[in-house]
Amino acid sequence: MVILKEITDNSWLVLSEEEQERIGLLSSSPNGFVLLSKGGKVKFAEKKDVEEFFEESVFDKVIQPIMQSAKEYFVKGYPVDFDTPFEADAEDEISNLPLFTKTKTSRVYHCAGYYCILFPKGWTHSFCPKYATLAKYKYVGPFKTEMEMKSHLSMLKQNDKRN
Repeated sequence: MVILKEITDNSWLVLSEEEQERIGLLSSSPNGFVLLSKGGKVKFAEKKDVEEFFEESVFDKVIQPIMQSAKEYFVKGYPVDFDTPFEADAEDEISNLPLFTKTKTSRVYHCAGYYCILFPKGWTHSFCPKYATLAKYKYVGPFKTEMEMKSHLSMLKQNDKRN
């Protein structure tokens, strides 16, 4: 007996029901279903073929993943890629950037938000780079959204091609 544990809308881990041991990976596509396991690859045309293979109604026993609520963190209104950031104290601040550290005692500062950075090989994007990187290279930012940053990055790259 097996159970399916949903990974995405169209892929599942196949587990033994008794020991929750991994048997394989089942995924659906426009052409049907594919089971990848130690024994190899098995293709199925329809759901009923999968259920005939396992000799049970596996799609009736799908385990939904428990979703952790994605908590967003911000420093001075800019997004951060780290859980529980420590905002730089006023006495620690070395610039007007939204600075944070990953631990309370750290002296490695990161800058919240999205940035466009000019490295020797050209412009690139960065999310929450180290302050030392921004101090070393020319940059534009911070931006509050990835889309806003990508828009500026596109303009910066076009300007570089023209010059």
